[in-house]
Amino acid sequence: MDLSKTLITGGHGLIGTTIEGGIHIGSVDADLTDINETHRILAHFKPEYIIHLAAVVGGIIGNIENKGRFFYDNAMINMNIIESAKQHGVKKVLCGSSTCVFPEHKYPIKEEYLFDGLPNPGHVGYAWSKRLINIMNNAYDSDNTSVFFTNVYGPRDSYDLINGHVTPSLIHKCFLAKKHNTDFVVWGSGKPMREIIYSKDVGKILPILLENAPEDIIISSGHEYSIEELASEIAKAFGFKGRIVFDDSKPDGQFKKPCDITRLKKYIGDDFEFTSLQDGLAETIEWFNRTYPNIRGV
Repeated sequence: MDLSKTLITGGHGLIGTTIEGGIHIGSVDADLTDINETHRILAHFKPEYIIHLAAVVGGIIGNIENKGRFFYDNAMINMNIIESAKQHGVKKVLCGSSTCVFPEHKYPIKEEYLFDGLPNPGHVGYAWSKRLINIMNNAYDSDNTSVFFTNVYGPRDSYDLINGHVTPSLIHKCFLAKKHNTDFVVWGSGKPMREIIYSKDVGKILPILLENAPEDIIISSGHEYSIEELASEIAKAFGFKGRIVFDDSKPDGQFKKPCDITRLKKYIGDDFEFTSLQDGLAETIEWFNRTYPNIRGV
């Protein structure tokens, strides 16, 4: 798909930078919590489509400690983009979301389960702000759709040790453990399972869905790893030889979040080649080592 008329919000971030072509904007270009700023950006660029990735995000601690901020800021960003897109004649908005917005304990996660129960309490602010996207799209009778990501990792993520997502936080922790010759301490028991996908894979999938998918889609590799396995692979990629210690005084979050990716495969095919965890971590850690300390969240 030709993305020359496509605006990509969050365009300088983890996923946005992997999308080739398009008009990339970030928080330095506009405050999307402000409706006037949002109108200004759309009036200036006149996009026909939007891939909407801008969001205020964080890991389990960030979500727990910032429920109100995550709800308000994300709700305002999403509502402003959808309202402004309608007013400026945008044909379709592909709205980024997350599988953490789905109900707990109903597995495997399917797109139609979105409103079948409450989200995990640890993600309540973010989750409800993202569910509002679907409510608003329905109310506007639009062609907009949502894409729900599992755990995405890669270069240009936020590597915040406290508020970051699991993979970038573990990468940063392992880096510091190797540098200072200390234990690699992992929050929680290490037993929870997560489906993980490399950011470059998501960047390839999104234009396909923007052009071809008239429905909501879960985006996942379909490969599930325990936090213990993930930490072990990160340690190997760094060449870390010390101890990996699990701090079970810290929360685990949801124990598992397996997804049904039948709908995704309908659009990308069974032969789409997802990047292996080992290759994705190798690329990410090479970038991390080369870029540190000029990295978000550090």
